[in-house]
Amino acid sequence: MANKNSSEQIMAKIMKEIQSQNLQTEDQINSFMNGLIGKNIDELDFGSGEELTKEEKAIELVDLAYESSPKKGKELIEEALKLDPDNTDAYNYLGEIEHDISKSLVHYTKGIEAGERKLGKKFFKENEGHFWLMIETRPYMRAKFNVADTLALLNRDAEAVNHYVEMLGLNPSDNLGVRYELLSILLKNKAYDSCEELIQEFPEEESSHWLYNVALYYFRIENPIKARRMLNKAKNENQHVSKFLLGKKKLPTSLPEYISVGGVEEAALYVAKNKHLWHATEGALQFLVSK
Repeated sequence: MANKNSSEQIMAKIMKEIQSQNLQTEDQINSFMNGLIGKNIDELDFGSGEELTKEEKAIELVDLAYESSPKKGKELIEEALKLDPDNTDAYNYLGEIEHDISKSLVHYTKGIEAGERKLGKKFFKENEGHFWLMIETRPYMRAKFNVADTLALLNRDAEAVNHYVEMLGLNPSDNLGVRYELLSILLKNKAYDSCEELIQEFPEEESSHWLYNVALYYFRIENPIKARRMLNKAKNENQHVSKFLLGKKKLPTSLPEYISVGGVEEAALYVAKNKHLWHATEGALQFLVSK
């Protein structure tokens, strides 16, 4: 399993080194960062001779788990949790390798609880609006996103919506793309007032995923001018979506992990997650192909 969090660990090491060297001015930090250019980060001697804390050892074990087989990974995660019972990414790992999504939800929920304990209530109050931008908040945000997505898969939509909304409060710039999942679930439940509020929060959003769902929203509330404008913009961003929605092109058996903007992979991912919305809307497919 690929470790999606390795870049965060590198950044955390850099931040720790900046603090250990007591670099405070912009010039000092820039000079330090410039000195890293062209170097292999794994070979840098950060914190040489310093004993790792239990939390840092746990983080390294979780990193190793992502690079290991599930069997070995579980053993490493057990060691990590003995060192740091509140290592949120350890629970994220356990949820990701679980085949039963109900059991995955248990792990992800434990991850949220661990993150809340680790960060503390005061931290939440002082840093609301800045989550994800702060590296230490990312495991918690991943766990919360995982919980919301899993609840949605289990058709526990109201609970999922609550988590998505809370995440947007913690990170209004929405680095994780919560808005896409939230708009989909709001459309599913015909919560059109909430759809409108969410759309107004991101007026500059022009990804095909967003535009196709916004077009569908305006079609549903019988606003043909805005629906047509948004659909045209969506098609300009990605022309492959309609082929998948109309069955002219088959979805791949497994969804791509990486996508290219405007590409077939992006279209397949959107349709796999949202085709039910179009098929459940009378006249939507005809609208899709109309001029």
